[in-house]
Amino acid sequence: MKFRNKILLAIWSVVFGLLIVLYNFISSWVHEQVEARFTEDLRGMYSVLHQMNELQSEQDMKAAQILAESQRLKAVVASGNDKAAVATSQELTANMGLQLFLITDENGKLLVQLLNGVEEHYSINRLLTSHRFMNQPRTMVWSLGTDIYRCAAVPLVEGKKILGTLTLGYRLTNNLLFDVQAMSKSDVVLM
Repeated sequence: MKFRNKILLAIWSVVFGLLIVLYNFISSWVHEQVEARFTEDLRGMYSVLHQMNELQSEQDMKAAQILAESQRLKAVVASGNDKAAVATSQELTANMGLQLFLITDENGKLLVQLLNGVEEHYSINRLLTSHRFMNQPRTMVWSLGTDIYRCAAVPLVEGKKILGTLTLGYRLTNNLLFDVQAMSKSDVVLM
């Protein structure tokens, strides 16, 4: 091998080595930038989702508390008349856009179960058992059949006596996910 070929091979080796180092440096930098932007998007989406959930929970809780203050509803629940409770509940919730509306008595017995304003009979007593005799209002997410509901539950109270529990809920839909995606300006939506 001639001296000239050895020098040319050495130069090409150095150039190739520099290209490898440069490629690794650029690849590392691009990876860091993508990770930083993705992390920023996730934090932004979490912040938007957290604020939206807080506002929705607050709104749901206020709606439940307003309904729970209805003297007609309290009287019907206290009487234990299922048919009257259903009719009163349908009348009170007719224009609220509720997808789920439940009322239990003080023993946790289900008096009213409305899905989209219509009386339905899903087996949800197991869910209600864990939430009966609630002294504090609370918000939660329930799965019922194949649907998921954002719910607020408050005790029905007359004086110091707990008459039962009122639970109202709204179905979480694909449109809600698209709205969250638009608000968070992220391609990833986690609920």
